Amino acid sequence: MNNKVRHAFALFFVLFLVICSFPVLFAIVQNIRNGAIRGYDTWMKNRKIKVVQPKKKINSPYGEKLPKHPPVVQPKKKVYSDSKYSIIRKYDAFSKLMLPERKHVEQWAINAFPFRDEFSTFNMAFKYHLGMVKPLEQDNEILLRDSKNGDRLAVNTVVPDRYSKKSLTLFKSYKSVCKKNNISFFVVLRPQLISIYENNWEPYNGLVLKHGDNLSKRAEILRGHGIDTVELWKEMAKEIPEDKFLDYFFRTDHHWKVDGALMGGKILANHMNKNYDTSYNLTYFDPDIYIRKIWKNVFFGSCARRLTPGYIDEKENFDLLYPRFKTSFTITIPSKKYMQKGSFSIFFYPGQIHYDSLHKNSYNAFMEANEPFVRIVNNKIKSGKKIAILKDSFGLPLVPYLALQTKEILLFDPRLMSHEEIRKMLNEEQPDIFFVLYYAGF
Repeated sequence: MNNKVRHAFALFFVLFLVICSFPVLFAIVQNIRNGAIRGYDTWMKNRKIKVVQPKKKINSPYGEKLPKHPPVVQPKKKVYSDSKYSIIRKYDAFSKLMLPERKHVEQWAINAFPFRDEFSTFNMAFKYHLGMVKPLEQDNEILLRDSKNGDRLAVNTVVPDRYSKKSLTLFKSYKSVCKKNNISFFVVLRPQLISIYENNWEPYNGLVLKHGDNLSKRAEILRGHGIDTVELWKEMAKEIPEDKFLDYFFRTDHHWKVDGALMGGKILANHMNKNYDTSYNLTYFDPDIYIRKIWKNVFFGSCARRLTPGYIDEKENFDLLYPRFKTSFTITIPSKKYMQKGSFSIFFYPGQIHYDSLHKNSYNAFMEANEPFVRIVNNKIKSGKKIAILKDSFGLPLVPYLALQTKEILLFDPRLMSHEEIRKMLNEEQPDIFFVLYYAGF
């Protein structure tokens, strides 16, 4: 064998080793990176968390004396989704990759692409400096400025102006099931940030925000079909001072904060008190009676993540509110074969709050995101109403505080289970009240 052949073979062998070892080296770098991020999270959480005691005194809704010492507000919880490299997560990723549809392989390849987020941020920053306020024409996230105080907000502008025939048919089917089973039924038109004082936003390229008008059209259509409708966005606008609306909604996300959820819960509880024979004490929807735990500068919402820090780099605080009085709940999630009994803290997963906020969604700290069906039983209440809710992610921070005075709550997510299954369960469960807290989309 001459030297040229040996050299060619050696070069081929070296290249072969480099190519084969690249995935291993990449995995090692990724593990080191994620280990550093977890360490950074721990370091920041030890220094950037603030606990604020209640401003107002309150008695327990169950007639018990308050404990002398406030409860621990962050029990250590470990669930399988906390560990990115657990066997379960690896199996889930592998099974998805092996699905026959090409889109799963393509999406996996996109997500695994090295420096994907860095390239995306650089691209968006370039567009921002070119003056493109709406960087992704095919998406609905844009950057708005409050004309009065100059606040920059990343918002979602999806606002269909009417319900489709399919949507109306579904609402009618739910009304029919409820009427048959003597279940009280109503629909809630929940708000987004841009439906509060929407005339304050500077328009972009002639874009006029008509979120409130379109919600009013929906309410008119629903009431025209005999469906009780709560215009929650309008009721909240009456309660929120014009200079305080960002205390209730995230400026980088389409969701409300826990304070907004409490205000929404208070309005819904008041509606049920007046119309459906409930007896909620509205005092327990006041955020000032709770222990407030604040994670500082940790939250970067989904709207801002799609715009990337090239457009908006302002992180927000993320708050969780805990009651001072003793509580006891049982949560059952059949899809996970999961059941847990514990205090109010079992609604929260602080392990989902990450300072690596560009890649992680801290909103999952509320009930660890969404499930097809969840049953919540308040063990402190011996008898009372059973309420069923058709919800999306807006329901996650609201439901725990509604559960404080509700014997049993059933949560259905129509994105994860069929309407036929939901109607069947309504027939079987026979709740006292069923309401829709779900934005269009079906």
